[in-house]
Amino acid sequence: MSDDNKFISDEDRDLWYSFIENIKKVRLIASPPPVSHSHKPKSPKSKNTFQAKLDLHGMTQERAYSALVEFINVSFGHRYKCVLVITGKGREPTFEEWWARTPGVLKREVPKWLASPILHNKVKNIAPAALKDGGEGAIYVYLK
Repeated sequence: MSDDNKFISDEDRDLWYSFIENIKKVRLIASPPPVSHSHKPKSPKSKNTFQAKLDLHGMTQERAYSALVEFINVSFGHRYKCVLVITGKGREPTFEEWWARTPGVLKREVPKWLASPILHNKVKNIAPAALKDGGEGAIYVYLK
């Protein structure tokens, strides 16, 4: 390897510092998502144990999407294998929604977001949560 390959150009360095500053600004604007690291898995062989959870109750779609992306990225960075995302079951449906059997917005959208190009390379699989962890209003997200 030549000495030229060990260093980055001034232009690349400036571009990197600009990127880092913009990330800091974005994080200052958006408050951190409510993440809990309190649940420790009982044993590595235990099924459906999670290492962190994110509660999306009361968030708008936009805020929930941002919180989910940050949560999955942070969890992936910590090398967690299973996390819990609480979507809630949704509000009381209108007659049309009930008839069409459409679930709450977040309950319907979160699986789509997890399969999106920005997250699919970190997500291995998803599964409904056990009743004790939120049942129909939560999902386990298994990370790669």
